[in-house]
Amino acid sequence: MSPGLDTTLTVVGFVLLLPGVIFVVGTAPTWFMFGDSADRRSPRTHHNLILAAIALPPVVVIGLYFAAIVLACQASGLTFYYPLVALALGAAAWFGIIGGVGQWIKNL
Repeated sequence: MSPGLDTTLTVVGFVLLLPGVIFVVGTAPTWFMFGDSADRRSPRTHHNLILAAIALPPVVVIGLYFAAIVLACQASGLTFYYPLVALALGAAAWFGIIGGVGQWIKNL
């Protein structure tokens, strides 16, 4: 594969991935709905888990996105698959955090 085509595919991949990153950041406030099940008698852990469900997914996904961009810029060789790896890791992290925190809240 030519370096020009590889660079083009990498840039297009990151541009296509950007709406997903924006979606994760934009939907983070909707996790305040977890707070509907919290009241003043709820354990402190419950409130902390709600904050984790709101803050962690955007931070992790944005971190993975920028890490993949930096690694792609510094890599020598093929980089077209970096956005795909970032997508897979970001989706797994997002679902894992939301699922894990949600399950933990249910078990309180």
